[in-house]
Amino acid sequence: MEEEPKLFVDTLLKYFKSRGSIILGFMEASKQNNIKIEFHGLYHYFRSNGKYTRFMDLYRSLREKYGDRLNIYGYEVILKDEYIIVPKNLIRCLLDLK
Repeated sequence: MEEEPKLFVDTLLKYFKSRGSIILGFMEASKQNNIKIEFHGLYHYFRSNGKYTRFMDLYRSLREKYGDRLNIYGYEVILKDEYIIVPKNLIRCLLDLK
């Protein structure tokens, strides 16, 4: 996996390790297949790698390189101007990772 997607996945992984079970519970109860996550929810979980010191710098780079869709482990994450849309099955996949 390239540097930018890997750093993005690491951020999502930290976010969902903290909040994923609760989010999945709400998604199951409301029968949602996708969830919209605004950026302020991800800032805290981002760790700078030197090249990208802020989450939004990384995000802009991802959008320039991949457009509005990013494939992560076979699941499509939609990249919007102010939020991302993540499928429920990707959340499950990330929670299963060690």
